[in-house]
Amino acid sequence: MAAFLSAGGAFAAEPESCKPVRFADVGWTDITATTATASVILEALGYEPDVQVLSVPVTYTSLKNKDVDVFLGN
Repeated sequence: MAAFLSAGGAFAAEPESCKPVRFADVGWTDITATTATASVILEALGYEPDVQVLSVPVTYTSLKNKDVDVFLGN
């Protein structure tokens, strides 16, 4: 998180395909909190976070299949 907050002001133009960021949330309180925090930060930076509540096995399969971009669990 500190890296997000301390990022400099220079931003490169990003293609529209980079705007949506797909998160997996497995419903655990700590993961839900960190996912929500990251979503707020990314939204402030112009991204479009999309959070999906998934089971752990479905989350890892979705990451493998590139259906989800981010899982903030271990």
